[in-house]
Parts: sequence; C-alpha cells; structure tokens
Amino acid sequence: MHLEMVKQVNEPFRFPVPEPYHGKILTYSQEPLSSTSGIIRFIAKPGDLVHPGQPVAKIYSTFGKLLDGPCAPRGDRAWPF
Repeated sequence: MHLEMVKQVNEPFRFPVPEPYHGKILTYSQEPLSSTSGIIRFIAKPGDLVHPGQPVAKIYSTFGKLLDGPCAPRGDRAWPF
C-alpha cells in the first residue's frame, strides 16, 4: 500500500555487502552485552567481520578508567558487527 506521501522508489536500498561475504549466511546478534555503563569506544566498525572472543569495544568511566571490554560471542562462526 502506497499512501503517496513521499515519492516511491523503484528499488529498496540494500547495503552493499563486501565481496568476500557474498553468498554467505551471516547471523546478526544483539550481543555482546555489558552490565557496565560509561563511555563506549568502539574498536570494530559497522560491517566488520569479528571473530569469536575478539574485542569490539572498550567502556571507560568518566574519569578515563577502563571498566570493561566486551568481546564478540564465542562459538563456531564469525559475526558481522
């Protein structure tokens, strides 16, 4: 159903997948989780393929003390970040 409130596009936007990942089934997850709050500095960028146990971010207190370093979930496959 198109309400004609905005111009209809011919084709929906699809994020360009890097060549090495074409044809692979990638699993997305809300993990890693952290019970720590603070300033987060991401190590991995969106679209990066991270391996199990690889750090993806660092969480610091407002005073600059490192509080946590969430890692990619452990398992038998790599995860898209």
